[in-house]
Amino acid sequence: MTRPDEDRYCVSDYFLAENLLSTATIPFNSQTVEIELFHCEAGPGDTRLVTLPPADAFLLLLYLEDAQHCDVINGVKDQVRTFREGSICLVNIEAGVSICLHSSLKAISFLLPLSVMDEISERAAPGRNTGFLCPRGRPDPVMHHIGQAFLDLITPGTHQETVLLKHLVAAIGVHLVSRYSTASQNN
Repeated sequence: MTRPDEDRYCVSDYFLAENLLSTATIPFNSQTVEIELFHCEAGPGDTRLVTLPPADAFLLLLYLEDAQHCDVINGVKDQVRTFREGSICLVNIEAGVSICLHSSLKAISFLLPLSVMDEISERAAPGRNTGFLCPRGRPDPVMHHIGQAFLDLITPGTHQETVLLKHLVAAIGVHLVSRYSTASQNN
């Protein structure tokens, strides 16, 4: 899940973005969850191809401002969509993923290893092997509020970060399991 030259998978690097803040936590007994607040600036008419390499993880993006981009599948650009402030994208990046930005992007990224999601799924729905739907640009008020709490938490000078961050990541995981797991769709 790491690049050869670093020990972390920094989402903002692949977006060629300004990494405003980053942190990481191990919410349970599994791998590290990487969290970044980043901003990519784009001028009128600018586009930027972003390719994330494969990782055994889900990427959760919480949009902090409206943004426009499209998926790129096998080198072909899909229709440009607007992703509203407060919406999310949850993407399985086991095979990597590419998008083309058509606007600036300000977001919080959560790199959630599959093992973390499996562990959360098992805790939230014991005995049910769950997969996940991958919402793209779906408004999610719960995630929007968790994101705001995260921004407050990582403000420089805050010392509760370590303890509370684990709880926020756990809350994100439980929310994703209850809202977007395939098992939750059958209830």
